[in-house]
Amino acid sequence: MRISLLGKLLLAFLCLLLTIALPVAFFNWRASTREVRRFVSEQEKSQFVKQMTDYYQAHGSWVGLQETLENRFLNGPPEGRPAFSLLDNQGILLLPLGPHRVGRPLPSDAPEPRAPLILDNRVIGEVVTDERTFALSRPEQALLDRINRNLLMALMGACLLAIPLAILFARMLLRPIQQLTLASKAIAQGNLEQQVKVNTNDELGDLALAFNQMSQDLARSTYLRRQMTADIAHELRNPLTVLAGYIESIRDNVLQPTPARLNLIYREIEHLQHLVEDLRTLSKADAGELGLTQQLISPARLLERVVARYQHQADQQQIDINLSVPAALPLLLLDEERMIQVLGNLISNALRYTPAGGQIRLAASATAHATQLVVQDTGAGIASADLPHIFERFYRADRARQNEDGASGLGLAIAKSIVEAHGGVLNVESTLGQGAIFTICLPQAKM
Repeated sequence: MRISLLGKLLLAFLCLLLTIALPVAFFNWRASTREVRRFVSEQEKSQFVKQMTDYYQAHGSWVGLQETLENRFLNGPPEGRPAFSLLDNQGILLLPLGPHRVGRPLPSDAPEPRAPLILDNRVIGEVVTDERTFALSRPEQALLDRINRNLLMALMGACLLAIPLAILFARMLLRPIQQLTLASKAIAQGNLEQQVKVNTNDELGDLALAFNQMSQDLARSTYLRRQMTADIAHELRNPLTVLAGYIESIRDNVLQPTPARLNLIYREIEHLQHLVEDLRTLSKADAGELGLTQQLISPARLLERVVARYQHQADQQQIDINLSVPAALPLLLLDEERMIQVLGNLISNALRYTPAGGQIRLAASATAHATQLVVQDTGAGIASADLPHIFERFYRADRARQNEDGASGLGLAIAKSIVEAHGGVLNVESTLGQGAIFTICLPQAKM
Protein backbone atom coordinates (compact mmCIF):
# COMPACT_ATOMS: atom_id res chain seq x y z
CA MET A 1 0.00 0.00 0.00
CA ARG A 2 1.39 3.36 -1.05
CA ILE A 3 1.23 6.07 1.60
CA SER A 4 1.91 9.66 0.63
CA LEU A 5 4.57 11.69 2.40
CA LEU A 6 1.81 13.84 3.92
CA GLY A 7 0.17 10.71 5.33
CA LYS A 8 3.49 9.50 6.72
CA LEU A 9 4.14 12.86 8.38
CA LEU A 10 0.65 12.91 9.93
CA LEU A 11 0.98 9.29 11.05
CA ALA A 12 4.36 10.05 12.63
CA PHE A 13 2.94 13.12 14.35
CA LEU A 14 -0.05 11.11 15.63
CA CYS A 15 2.25 8.42 17.03
CA LEU A 16 4.37 11.10 18.68
CA LEU A 17 1.26 12.77 20.09
CA LEU A 18 -0.03 9.50 21.53
CA THR A 19 3.40 8.64 22.89
CA ILE A 20 3.40 11.91 24.80
CA ALA A 21 -0.30 12.19 25.64
CA LEU A 22 -0.88 8.71 27.09
CA PRO A 23 1.95 8.83 29.67
CA VAL A 24 0.95 12.39 30.59
CA ALA A 25 -2.68 11.30 31.11
CA PHE A 26 -1.61 8.28 33.15
CA PHE A 27 0.74 10.21 35.44
CA ASN A 28 -1.78 13.01 35.88
CA TRP A 29 -4.40 10.44 36.90
CA ARG A 30 -2.00 8.85 39.35
CA ALA A 31 -0.90 12.19 40.75
CA SER A 32 -4.42 13.58 41.20
CA THR A 33 -5.62 10.34 42.86
CA ARG A 34 -2.62 10.29 45.18
CA GLU A 35 -2.97 13.95 46.14
CA VAL A 36 -6.69 13.73 46.81
CA ARG A 37 -6.21 10.62 48.97
CA ARG A 38 -3.34 12.29 50.82
CA PHE A 39 -5.41 15.42 51.41
CA VAL A 40 -8.40 13.46 52.77
CA SER A 41 -6.12 11.33 54.95
CA GLU A 42 -4.38 14.40 56.37
CA GLN A 43 -7.70 16.03 57.11
CA GLU A 44 -8.97 12.94 58.94
CA LYS A 45 -5.71 12.56 60.80
CA SER A 46 -5.74 16.23 61.81
CA GLN A 47 -9.25 15.83 63.25
CA PHE A 48 -8.27 12.65 65.10
CA VAL A 49 -5.14 14.29 66.57
CA LYS A 50 -7.21 17.27 67.73
CA GLN A 51 -9.77 14.99 69.37
CA MET A 52 -7.08 12.95 71.16
CA THR A 53 -5.20 16.07 72.29
CA ASP A 54 -8.41 17.64 73.60
CA TYR A 55 -9.25 14.43 75.47
CA TYR A 56 -5.83 14.19 77.14
CA GLN A 57 -5.86 17.87 78.00
CA ALA A 58 -9.31 17.52 79.56
CA HIS A 59 -8.63 14.29 81.53
CA GLY A 60 -4.87 14.48 82.12
CA SER A 61 -4.45 10.85 81.03
CA TRP A 62 -5.78 8.22 78.63
CA VAL A 63 -7.97 6.58 81.26
CA GLY A 64 -11.46 5.91 79.90
CA LEU A 65 -10.54 6.76 76.29
CA GLN A 66 -11.88 3.55 74.80
CA GLU A 67 -15.20 3.77 76.62
CA THR A 68 -15.62 7.42 75.66
CA LEU A 69 -15.00 6.78 71.97
CA GLU A 70 -16.51 3.29 71.90
CA ASN A 71 -19.47 4.23 69.70
CA ARG A 72 -17.15 5.58 67.02
CA PHE A 73 -14.21 3.21 67.04
CA LEU A 74 -15.33 -0.06 68.61
CA ASN A 75 -16.55 -1.44 65.33
CA GLY A 76 -13.82 0.26 63.31
CA PRO A 77 -13.85 3.58 61.46
CA PRO A 78 -16.66 4.63 59.14
CA GLU A 79 -16.56 2.90 55.75
CA GLY A 80 -14.03 4.39 53.38
CA ARG A 81 -12.00 6.08 56.11
CA PRO A 82 -8.48 5.34 57.35
CA ALA A 83 -8.36 3.71 60.78
CA PHE A 84 -6.46 5.67 63.40
CA SER A 85 -5.37 4.30 66.73
CA LEU A 86 -3.30 5.45 69.66
CA LEU A 87 -0.33 4.21 71.62
CA ASP A 88 0.50 5.49 75.10
CA ASN A 89 4.02 6.33 76.29
CA GLN A 90 4.74 2.65 76.97
CA GLY A 91 3.66 1.63 73.45
CA ILE A 92 0.40 0.01 74.64
CA LEU A 93 -2.45 0.08 72.12
CA LEU A 94 -5.32 2.19 73.47
CA LEU A 95 -7.77 1.84 70.57
CA PRO A 96 -8.51 -1.13 68.29
CA LEU A 97 -6.42 -1.34 65.09
CA GLY A 98 -7.03 -4.15 62.62
CA PRO A 99 -5.80 -7.49 64.06
CA HIS A 100 -4.02 -5.83 66.99
CA ARG A 101 -5.80 -5.96 70.38
CA VAL A 102 -6.26 -3.13 72.86
CA GLY A 103 -4.02 -3.25 75.93
CA ARG A 104 -1.15 -4.97 74.16
CA PRO A 105 1.97 -3.38 72.69
CA LEU A 106 2.07 -2.88 68.92
CA PRO A 107 4.81 -5.06 67.40
CA SER A 108 7.89 -3.07 66.44
CA ASP A 109 7.83 -4.57 62.93
CA ALA A 110 4.21 -3.59 62.29
CA PRO A 111 3.92 -1.78 58.92
CA GLU A 112 1.49 0.86 60.18
CA PRO A 113 3.07 4.36 60.12
CA ARG A 114 3.37 6.16 63.46
CA ALA A 115 3.57 9.84 64.39
CA PRO A 116 4.20 11.35 67.85
CA LEU A 117 1.33 13.10 69.62
CA ILE A 118 2.66 16.23 71.35
CA LEU A 119 1.05 18.44 73.99
CA ASP A 120 2.87 21.32 75.67
CA ASN A 121 6.17 20.26 74.12
CA ARG A 122 6.04 16.71 75.50
CA VAL A 123 5.11 13.45 73.83
CA ILE A 124 1.88 12.02 75.24
CA GLY A 125 1.57 9.14 72.83
CA GLU A 126 1.76 8.03 69.19
CA VAL A 127 -0.85 8.11 66.45
CA VAL A 128 -0.99 4.96 64.33
CA THR A 129 -2.61 4.83 60.87
CA ASP A 130 -3.99 1.73 59.17
CA GLU A 131 -3.90 2.75 55.47
CA ARG A 132 -5.12 -0.64 54.28
CA THR A 133 -8.69 0.31 55.03
CA PHE A 134 -8.45 3.67 53.27
CA ALA A 135 -10.95 4.56 50.54
CA LEU A 136 -12.61 7.75 49.43
CA SER A 137 -16.20 8.52 50.25
CA ARG A 138 -18.69 8.92 47.43
CA PRO A 139 -18.54 12.75 47.33
CA GLU A 140 -14.77 12.68 47.42
CA GLN A 141 -14.59 10.01 44.74
CA ALA A 142 -17.00 12.06 42.63
CA LEU A 143 -14.71 15.09 43.05
CA LEU A 144 -11.71 13.03 42.02
CA ASP A 145 -13.61 11.71 39.00
CA ARG A 146 -14.49 15.26 37.95
CA ILE A 147 -10.86 16.33 38.24
CA ASN A 148 -9.67 13.40 36.15
CA ARG A 149 -12.43 13.95 33.63
CA ASN A 150 -11.47 17.62 33.24
CA LEU A 151 -7.83 16.65 32.77
CA LEU A 152 -8.81 14.12 30.13
CA MET A 153 -11.00 16.66 28.31
CA ALA A 154 -8.18 19.22 28.39
CA LEU A 155 -5.79 16.63 26.95
CA MET A 156 -8.26 15.63 24.22
CA GLY A 157 -8.85 19.29 23.38
CA ALA A 158 -5.10 19.84 23.04
CA CYS A 159 -4.87 16.81 20.76
CA LEU A 160 -7.77 17.99 18.62
CA LEU A 161 -6.13 21.41 18.32
CA ALA A 162 -2.75 19.85 17.53
CA ILE A 163 -4.06 17.72 14.64
CA PRO A 164 -5.13 20.61 12.33
CA LEU A 165 -1.94 22.46 13.27
CA ALA A 166 0.03 19.35 12.29
CA ILE A 167 -1.82 19.16 8.96
CA LEU A 168 -1.09 22.85 8.30
CA PHE A 169 2.57 22.45 9.24
CA ALA A 170 2.93 19.30 7.11
CA ARG A 171 1.40 21.05 4.09
CA MET A 172 3.75 24.00 4.56
CA LEU A 173 6.66 21.58 4.80
CA LEU A 174 5.61 19.65 1.70
CA ARG A 175 4.76 22.64 -0.50
CA PRO A 176 8.35 23.28 -1.67
CA ILE A 177 8.86 19.54 -2.16
CA GLN A 178 5.74 19.40 -4.35
CA GLN A 179 6.98 22.39 -6.32
CA LEU A 180 10.33 20.70 -6.80
CA THR A 181 8.57 17.53 -7.94
CA LEU A 182 6.50 19.42 -10.53
CA ALA A 183 9.58 21.30 -11.74
CA SER A 184 11.56 18.03 -11.99
CA LYS A 185 8.79 16.45 -14.07
CA ALA A 186 8.80 19.50 -16.33
CA ILE A 187 12.56 19.17 -16.81
CA ALA A 188 12.11 15.46 -17.59
CA GLN A 189 9.66 16.50 -20.33
CA GLY A 190 12.22 18.86 -21.86
CA ASN A 191 11.27 22.18 -20.24
CA LEU A 192 14.68 22.89 -18.76
CA GLU A 193 14.29 26.46 -17.54
CA GLN A 194 12.38 25.80 -14.31
CA GLN A 195 12.57 28.04 -11.23
CA VAL A 196 11.08 27.19 -7.84
CA LYS A 197 10.03 30.00 -5.51
CA VAL A 198 12.16 30.07 -2.36
CA ASN A 199 10.09 30.94 0.71
CA THR A 200 12.18 29.47 3.54
CA ASN A 201 15.68 30.00 4.85
CA ASP A 202 16.33 26.40 5.86
CA GLU A 203 17.49 23.14 4.29
CA LEU A 204 14.47 23.10 1.95
CA GLY A 205 15.31 26.65 0.91
CA ASP A 206 18.89 25.57 0.20
CA LEU A 207 17.54 22.64 -1.82
CA ALA A 208 15.32 24.98 -3.85
CA LEU A 209 18.25 27.34 -4.51
CA ALA A 210 20.43 24.41 -5.58
CA PHE A 211 17.64 23.16 -7.86
CA ASN A 212 17.23 26.60 -9.44
CA GLN A 213 20.97 26.83 -10.06
CA MET A 214 20.99 23.30 -11.49
CA SER A 215 18.10 24.20 -13.80
CA GLN A 216 19.91 27.31 -15.01
CA ASP A 217 23.15 25.42 -15.56
CA LEU A 218 21.33 22.59 -17.33
CA ALA A 219 19.49 25.00 -19.61
CA ARG A 220 22.70 26.85 -20.41
CA SER A 221 24.60 23.60 -20.93
CA THR A 222 21.91 22.38 -23.30
CA TYR A 223 21.99 25.68 -25.16
CA LEU A 224 25.78 25.52 -25.44
CA ARG A 225 25.62 21.91 -26.60
CA ARG A 226 23.13 22.80 -29.31
CA GLN A 227 25.18 25.83 -30.25
CA MET A 228 28.30 23.70 -30.33
CA THR A 229 26.60 21.17 -32.58
CA ALA A 230 25.59 23.96 -34.93
CA ASP A 231 29.10 25.44 -34.82
CA ILE A 232 30.69 22.06 -35.51
CA ALA A 233 28.38 21.57 -38.47
CA HIS A 234 29.31 25.04 -39.72
CA GLU A 235 33.03 24.45 -39.20
CA LEU A 236 32.87 21.15 -41.03
CA ARG A 237 30.66 22.42 -43.84
CA ASN A 238 33.07 25.12 -45.05
CA PRO A 239 36.14 22.93 -45.69
CA LEU A 240 33.98 20.07 -46.94
CA THR A 241 32.29 22.42 -49.40
CA VAL A 242 35.68 23.58 -50.64
CA LEU A 243 36.95 20.01 -50.90
CA ALA A 244 33.82 18.80 -52.67
CA GLY A 245 33.93 21.70 -55.11
CA TYR A 246 37.57 21.23 -56.11
CA ILE A 247 37.39 17.43 -56.29
CA GLU A 248 34.17 17.53 -58.33
CA SER A 249 35.68 20.07 -60.73
CA ILE A 250 38.85 18.00 -61.11
CA ARG A 251 36.78 14.83 -61.64
CA ASP A 252 34.73 16.54 -64.37
CA ASN A 253 37.90 17.96 -65.97
CA VAL A 254 36.70 21.48 -65.32
CA LEU A 255 39.89 22.19 -63.37
CA GLN A 256 43.32 20.67 -63.66
CA PRO A 257 44.94 19.13 -60.53
CA THR A 258 47.73 21.69 -60.27
CA PRO A 259 50.13 21.70 -57.28
CA ALA A 260 48.54 24.91 -55.99
CA ARG A 261 45.05 23.42 -56.08
CA LEU A 262 46.22 20.17 -54.46
CA ASN A 263 48.00 22.21 -51.80
CA LEU A 264 44.75 24.09 -51.12
CA ILE A 265 42.86 20.78 -50.82
CA TYR A 266 45.53 19.49 -48.44
CA ARG A 267 45.27 22.60 -46.26
CA GLU A 268 41.51 22.08 -45.95
CA ILE A 269 42.11 18.45 -44.97
CA GLU A 270 44.62 19.60 -42.33
CA HIS A 271 42.03 22.04 -41.04
CA LEU A 272 39.51 19.21 -40.69
CA GLN A 273 42.10 17.02 -38.94
CA HIS A 274 42.95 19.87 -36.58
CA LEU A 275 39.27 20.44 -35.79
CA VAL A 276 38.65 16.73 -35.14
CA GLU A 277 41.71 16.52 -32.88
CA ASP A 278 40.55 19.57 -30.91
CA LEU A 279 37.11 18.05 -30.46
CA ARG A 280 38.71 14.79 -29.34
CA THR A 281 40.84 16.64 -26.78
CA LEU A 282 37.80 18.48 -25.39
CA SER A 283 35.83 15.25 -25.25
CA LYS A 284 38.58 13.62 -23.17
CA ALA A 285 38.75 16.64 -20.89
CA ASP A 286 34.98 16.58 -20.33
CA ALA A 287 35.15 12.88 -19.46
CA GLY A 288 38.12 13.40 -17.11
CA GLU A 289 40.27 11.19 -19.34
CA LEU A 290 42.77 13.77 -20.54
CA GLY A 291 46.02 11.92 -20.08
CA LEU A 292 48.87 13.88 -18.47
CA THR A 293 52.52 12.84 -18.39
CA GLN A 294 53.71 15.02 -15.55
CA GLN A 295 57.29 15.77 -14.66
CA LEU A 296 59.21 18.47 -12.81
CA ILE A 297 60.22 21.39 -15.00
CA SER A 298 61.43 24.91 -14.35
CA PRO A 299 59.15 27.78 -15.46
CA ALA A 300 62.13 29.41 -17.23
CA ARG A 301 62.74 26.36 -19.45
CA LEU A 302 59.03 26.07 -20.26
CA LEU A 303 58.69 29.70 -21.36
CA GLU A 304 61.99 29.62 -23.28
CA ARG A 305 60.74 26.69 -25.36
CA VAL A 306 57.53 28.55 -26.20
CA VAL A 307 59.41 31.73 -27.14
CA ALA A 308 61.80 29.76 -29.36
CA ARG A 309 58.86 28.18 -31.17
CA TYR A 310 57.14 31.49 -32.02
CA GLN A 311 60.12 33.85 -32.30
CA HIS A 312 60.38 33.53 -36.09
CA GLN A 313 56.68 34.27 -36.63
CA ALA A 314 56.91 37.27 -34.31
CA ASP A 315 59.94 38.61 -36.21
CA GLN A 316 58.06 38.30 -39.49
CA GLN A 317 55.14 40.28 -38.03
CA GLN A 318 57.55 42.82 -36.49
CA ILE A 319 56.34 42.04 -32.95
CA ASP A 320 58.73 41.86 -29.99
CA ILE A 321 58.49 38.92 -27.59
CA ASN A 322 59.92 39.69 -24.14
CA LEU A 323 60.67 37.07 -21.50
CA SER A 324 60.74 37.97 -17.81
CA VAL A 325 61.52 35.12 -15.43
CA PRO A 326 63.16 35.72 -12.02
CA ALA A 327 65.83 33.33 -10.85
CA ALA A 328 65.24 30.40 -8.49
CA LEU A 329 61.56 29.90 -9.15
CA PRO A 330 60.19 26.62 -7.76
CA LEU A 331 59.80 23.71 -10.16
CA LEU A 332 56.40 22.90 -11.63
CA LEU A 333 54.90 19.39 -11.83
CA LEU A 334 53.11 19.31 -15.17
CA ASP A 335 52.79 17.78 -18.61
CA GLU A 336 55.32 19.87 -20.54
CA GLU A 337 53.88 19.28 -23.99
CA ARG A 338 50.32 19.98 -22.88
CA MET A 339 51.36 23.21 -21.14
CA ILE A 340 53.34 24.28 -24.24
CA GLN A 341 50.11 23.69 -26.17
CA VAL A 342 48.30 26.05 -23.76
CA LEU A 343 50.97 28.76 -23.91
CA GLY A 344 51.27 28.33 -27.67
CA ASN A 345 47.57 28.92 -28.08
CA LEU A 346 47.75 32.10 -26.01
CA ILE A 347 50.76 33.41 -27.96
CA SER A 348 49.10 32.51 -31.29
CA ASN A 349 46.08 34.57 -30.30
CA ALA A 350 48.34 37.41 -29.20
CA LEU A 351 50.21 37.32 -32.54
CA ARG A 352 46.91 37.25 -34.39
CA TYR A 353 45.53 40.38 -32.74
CA THR A 354 48.69 42.43 -32.08
CA PRO A 355 49.70 44.89 -34.85
CA ALA A 356 53.23 45.38 -36.15
CA GLY A 357 55.40 47.21 -33.66
CA GLY A 358 53.52 45.72 -30.73
CA GLN A 359 54.86 43.62 -27.90
CA ILE A 360 54.09 40.26 -26.28
CA ARG A 361 55.40 39.68 -22.77
CA LEU A 362 55.85 36.30 -21.11
CA ALA A 363 56.48 36.36 -17.37
CA ALA A 364 56.54 34.04 -14.37
CA SER A 365 56.24 34.69 -10.64
CA ALA A 366 55.68 32.61 -7.52
CA THR A 367 53.87 32.86 -4.20
CA ALA A 368 53.90 30.52 -1.22
CA HIS A 369 51.30 28.23 -2.77
CA ALA A 370 51.22 28.85 -6.52
CA THR A 371 53.20 29.84 -9.62
CA GLN A 372 51.78 32.26 -12.16
CA LEU A 373 52.56 32.24 -15.87
CA VAL A 374 51.50 35.42 -17.70
CA VAL A 375 51.02 36.12 -21.43
CA GLN A 376 50.42 39.84 -22.05
CA ASP A 377 50.04 41.63 -25.38
CA THR A 378 49.49 45.16 -26.64
CA GLY A 379 46.93 44.12 -29.21
CA ALA A 380 43.31 45.05 -29.85
CA GLY A 381 42.05 43.82 -26.49
CA ILE A 382 38.72 42.20 -25.69
CA ALA A 383 35.43 44.01 -25.10
CA SER A 384 33.95 43.67 -21.63
CA ALA A 385 30.83 42.05 -23.11
CA ASP A 386 32.97 39.28 -24.62
CA LEU A 387 35.12 38.52 -21.57
CA PRO A 388 32.60 36.19 -19.78
CA HIS A 389 32.37 34.04 -22.94
CA ILE A 390 35.98 34.05 -24.10
CA PHE A 391 36.61 30.45 -22.99
CA GLU A 392 33.42 29.06 -24.53
CA ARG A 393 33.76 26.68 -27.44
CA PHE A 394 33.64 28.23 -30.91
CA TYR A 395 33.23 31.69 -29.38
CA ARG A 396 35.05 34.47 -31.26
CA ALA A 397 35.06 38.06 -30.15
CA ASP A 398 35.99 39.14 -33.69
CA ARG A 399 33.36 37.58 -35.96
CA ALA A 400 34.97 39.10 -39.05
CA ARG A 401 38.09 36.95 -38.52
CA GLN A 402 36.23 33.70 -37.92
CA ASN A 403 38.10 31.54 -40.39
CA GLU A 404 41.46 33.26 -40.29
CA ASP A 405 44.53 31.01 -40.11
CA GLY A 406 42.34 27.93 -39.96
CA ALA A 407 41.57 28.49 -36.28
CA SER A 408 38.90 26.17 -34.96
CA GLY A 409 37.56 28.43 -32.22
CA LEU A 410 38.34 25.75 -29.64
CA GLY A 411 41.82 26.87 -28.61
CA LEU A 412 40.95 28.80 -25.46
CA ALA A 413 38.43 26.16 -24.37
CA ILE A 414 41.14 23.51 -24.74
CA ALA A 415 43.66 25.68 -22.90
CA LYS A 416 41.27 26.15 -19.99
CA SER A 417 40.56 22.40 -19.83
CA ILE A 418 44.28 21.52 -19.80
CA VAL A 419 45.06 24.06 -17.06
CA GLU A 420 42.16 22.80 -14.93
CA ALA A 421 43.35 19.21 -15.46
CA HIS A 422 46.60 20.34 -13.78
CA GLY A 423 44.60 21.71 -10.85
CA GLY A 424 45.15 25.29 -11.99
CA VAL A 425 43.10 28.27 -13.11
CA LEU A 426 43.20 30.29 -16.34
CA ASN A 427 42.02 33.91 -16.11
CA VAL A 428 41.90 36.86 -18.50
CA GLU A 429 41.90 40.61 -18.03
CA SER A 430 41.47 43.01 -20.89
CA THR A 431 40.35 46.46 -21.95
CA LEU A 432 39.31 47.09 -25.52
CA GLY A 433 42.17 48.76 -27.39
CA GLN A 434 44.71 48.11 -24.60
CA GLY A 435 45.63 44.48 -25.07
CA ALA A 436 44.90 41.41 -22.96
CA ILE A 437 46.54 39.64 -20.00
CA PHE A 438 46.11 35.86 -19.67
CA THR A 439 47.24 34.41 -16.31
CA ILE A 440 47.81 30.73 -15.61
CA CYS A 441 47.88 29.95 -11.88
CA LEU A 442 49.34 26.52 -11.10
CA PRO A 443 49.75 24.92 -7.64
CA GLN A 444 53.24 24.38 -6.29
CA ALA A 445 54.65 20.89 -6.69
CA LYS A 446 54.75 18.90 -3.45
CA MET A 447 58.32 17.79 -3.01
